[in-house]
Amino acid sequence: MAISAQISELAAQCVKDLKRDTERYGRLGALFLHTALLQLRPILATIQKHVVDPNGHEPDEASKAARAIRDSYTSVFTTVGVAGAIIAQIAVSELISLNDISEVTFLVQLAFILGVLAGILSVYFACIVQTMLSGLPVGDEVKEWLTTPERSLEILRRSCVSGGHEVGKADELRMPSFGSALMLTMPALLLNISLGSLLVGNGIYIGQLYTLPGLNSITKGQSLATLLTFVIVAGLLLIIGTFPALMKTLEGTNAARRDRQDRLRSLATDVGVHRPAANKAGVLNPGKA
Repeated sequence: MAISAQISELAAQCVKDLKRDTERYGRLGALFLHTALLQLRPILATIQKHVVDPNGHEPDEASKAARAIRDSYTSVFTTVGVAGAIIAQIAVSELISLNDISEVTFLVQLAFILGVLAGILSVYFACIVQTMLSGLPVGDEVKEWLTTPERSLEILRRSCVSGGHEVGKADELRMPSFGSALMLTMPALLLNISLGSLLVGNGIYIGQLYTLPGLNSITKGQSLATLLTFVIVAGLLLIIGTFPALMKTLEGTNAARRDRQDRLRSLATDVGVHRPAANKAGVLNPGKA
């Protein structure tokens, strides 16, 4: 029951986030953000929390956070560039040296070629974005690059009402930039595509070897054992890799619910403390003053 409640709350939060992202990034951007480009959501949340809404609402906090994000992704791009070059080299080697690759389906060669292209492009985009970020030495410039003017009418209306912002200063309200987040995550996304293509290509190749004609019983049995081992090990590793991420998502949902409950209790306590004082001052009951 607890797990089903967590999943239901997570689904409700996803629907709420989808409506907000549709206002901010449009229908197409929100669709990609919640389907094919899930990697963008953590970086958008980080920019929203530390750059758009910094702790303490001090001007320097946002600039410091923007510089920290730039520095962290600079090291990430170095790692991605090296890994992308290695994966592309492995894909080229397998495309050239694997036995009977010309006798299997063209999907194997297509997967390896996609792995080569995605690996090379991951290195290219990592260099391009790293060079671009290196040209932003000032924290305010990085902040401007990571954000864009707010587009959600609901957020603008709520900010003007609760924060006292003038309507003419609405352009000062910022939101995370979809394009900047996409540029930051594109090298890692291409690296994931390269790795996935390499894995799929090897799986199809091993499966095709089992179905090749003219194999004796011993060779066919070895091919079947290799195929079963590949499927079982790959499935277990995928489960091991995705299960912690799912648990972490559920933990984040629980933490958000506890934080919301704590804020509601704190608000109720503050109201209970200040209400008697207001009554004594004749604020709530002016007729008795």
